[in-house]
Amino acid sequence: MLIFDLDDTLYSEFDFVKSGLQAVAQEAAATGLIDREEALRILKEAKTTAHGFDHLASILWMADPSRALTVKDFVKVYRTHRPDIKLGPGVRSTLERLRGMGVNMGIITDGRSETQRAKIAALGLGDYILKRNILISGETGFEKVSQEPFDIMMDRNPDTGVFIFLGDNPAKDFRWPNRLGWVTVQLDARSPDANVHSQLIDVPDDYRAKYHISSFPEILDYIS
Repeated sequence: MLIFDLDDTLYSEFDFVKSGLQAVAQEAAATGLIDREEALRILKEAKTTAHGFDHLASILWMADPSRALTVKDFVKVYRTHRPDIKLGPGVRSTLERLRGMGVNMGIITDGRSETQRAKIAALGLGDYILKRNILISGETGFEKVSQEPFDIMMDRNPDTGVFIFLGDNPAKDFRWPNRLGWVTVQLDARSPDANVHSQLIDVPDDYRAKYHISSFPEILDYIS
């Protein structure tokens, strides 16, 4: 069975960030207090997303408190918008091949249920992966830093002999799969700053993937 991480494995998480900021800028512009492009500029130039939301909310409040939006409003839009994202290079064709080969697939991802479900829907991943094999920490109550989500996946697929996990983040993606005897594979980032979470971090050896690939279709080499 082949299980994937979601963010920065099946698509670029920076694309989600970009999509979220655009949604927030559009919401701010709908108040009539600021131009959409100006709102987007403020968000993009901020040191962090949180700082951008704070700055934008302050500008709207100073313009007209009765029509202004709050940071809480922006966070809700960011987390619940339908993201404008697409699968990474070679991902869809590889998923098509895996489905044609009859490979059972799954997803283990950390995040809020509504946010991660929106990403999964936007990417069309339900065409390839059974609903019961999609585990989201906001629904299970367990993040990948714990053993439980991997145990749940094994419990739901008791007849599976080999589990392969493909992820990107050595801080949390591979420790427990390694301990459970899974095959672990890291999809290496195109450049040091291509992923939201850097892969250039110091972690114990048991946190590291056993194998590395530089492009998504190479995962086919691990399927027999």
